Amino acid sequence: MTLAQRRRTDITPGSVAALGESVMQQRIEMLVPRTQVMARGWIDPLLVTPHLAVLRGDLSGLRPFAAEVDGHPGLTLELRLAGESRSSEAATGREFSLRAGDWLVVGSPGPSTWLVNAPAQPGFRTVSVHVMAEGLPRLAATDRAAAATLRAAIAGRTLRSGRMSAALLQLALTLFHLDQAPPAAALRAEGLALAALADILPLLGGAGPEAAARPAATGLAELALRRVAERPTLDLTPAALADACAVSLSTLNRALRAECGTSAFAVIRRAALGAALRLLRDGVPVAEAARAVGYASPEALAKACRQEYGLPPSGLIRPS
Repeated sequence: MTLAQRRRTDITPGSVAALGESVMQQRIEMLVPRTQVMARGWIDPLLVTPHLAVLRGDLSGLRPFAAEVDGHPGLTLELRLAGESRSSEAATGREFSLRAGDWLVVGSPGPSTWLVNAPAQPGFRTVSVHVMAEGLPRLAATDRAAAATLRAAIAGRTLRSGRMSAALLQLALTLFHLDQAPPAAALRAEGLALAALADILPLLGGAGPEAAARPAATGLAELALRRVAERPTLDLTPAALADACAVSLSTLNRALRAECGTSAFAVIRRAALGAALRLLRDGVPVAEAARAVGYASPEALAKACRQEYGLPPSGLIRPS
């Protein structure tokens, strides 16, 4: 199954019992509750390769809930962009909490069940990458050390978490906004997912997340990326972003170039384009989507898409 064949499910107030059935068919239901969730938004499972899956979710108006979630053999990396939750493993009692900006790695050699609790909250956005154990031989062909680290994390039931680096946060945002334009998008999704895994691999072999304070540039870049994720529109100018981070624009650009190899303008434009593409995928008219993210006209949006992706919006959007 290719990325283009992914099954997206929109959530409306009511039960999501049917969702577990559809996602189960793609073997990545590990983050889908079996009980009732009252929220609006969408959950988007992407089976990138037969052994690598990405799950994205964007819910708003989430009510308090407690649910059982199925975990599958392999390793899951979750990147939380907004919202908070607390989970415990039914069989072992292992538990963790996640909030915006956190990463989590869970390894499991067999099926598991997690009890998930979340409070009422205005927004909940997350990205998860799941590597199935059967896919490690393919990874070993190109990166034996990485495959060995992941295999050990799965066998050892690794449970680790920490704060996302600026680079990892950028990868999470790109994966969250990624749309499909086969066949290139499937390769891009796989590359982004593997890059996210590579970012946390060094932390799996040691005693845990680094204890030393990270450079100031890292914290500033992370703050800037979070501000952009909260407001993905060109109305957020580079100068306004710098103000929101309480630094000068030159200081902000230095931090972003050092940590992400990009500028404040590029980060804002990429986030705005991602938001526009999501609106278009949801059936919003082009003119309305362009205005919503700060473009003066559909032509301006199309020009920005070509500059960023080499394709117009129509070449990046496929029906859900």
